[in-house]
Amino acid sequence: MKGKLYGVGVGPGDPDQLTLAACKILRSAGIICPATSSSEKESLALQIARQAVDISGKIEPLEFPMTDDEEKLKSAWHKAGLQVRRHLKSGLDVAFITLGDPLLYSTYIYLLEELQSCEENFEVETVPGVTAVTGCSSCLNLPLVRGDEKLAVVPSGRDGPAGSDELEKIVKNFETIVLLKVSQSFADIKKKLAKMELQDRAVFVSRYGQKGERIVTDLEKVKADEVDYLSSIIINKNNSHLLEKGAG
Repeated sequence: MKGKLYGVGVGPGDPDQLTLAACKILRSAGIICPATSSSEKESLALQIARQAVDISGKIEPLEFPMTDDEEKLKSAWHKAGLQVRRHLKSGLDVAFITLGDPLLYSTYIYLLEELQSCEENFEVETVPGVTAVTGCSSCLNLPLVRGDEKLAVVPSGRDGPAGSDELEKIVKNFETIVLLKVSQSFADIKKKLAKMELQDRAVFVSRYGQKGERIVTDLEKVKADEVDYLSSIIINKNNSHLLEKGAG
């Protein structure tokens, strides 16, 4: 009998935010696979899972290089797929753990596509997790959208929409915009928000639910060179003020 693949979201940082379903699967799975890179000692997803459930003795990292080289990435995804398929064929259940939710900007998506494209018919179950999007808004008691309002979730890498002229178009068409991983384009985003006179409608959240969490309602207090990779900005055009919690 073949094993089953689980894609498990462990949330944005606080182990108390793992769902009951996630904890149950982490206890029962034969293999726990976190994504890792050659430059990373231990993935944050694994650190979170360890605090919630005893998973010692069954951890097998899958290496995904931090690169923009499409061929290297495809090779890594294929290798990871083969690694997981080997365990599934032997009858072991495999849980791939990921920050936030498995189907929102997650490495799990590529592993899922690898398994779906192979000839074997493996059973797969995706277990949702708390996202940074909803987590950050919750810690601020800040509604994301109401009624007919529209929400945009935007990646903010160097070449992403948030770091280009597209941001103005997005802001024009959506009431709330959540910019994810803003470290590479923070300075440009801050200038654009100032130009659109939206500085007082934006809040910066870094490492939500983790050690070193920082929430700042005045973007001028945030220096570009101190912005962590796991940092977001929520822009809410319909809120006249944002709740200050631990503003720095």
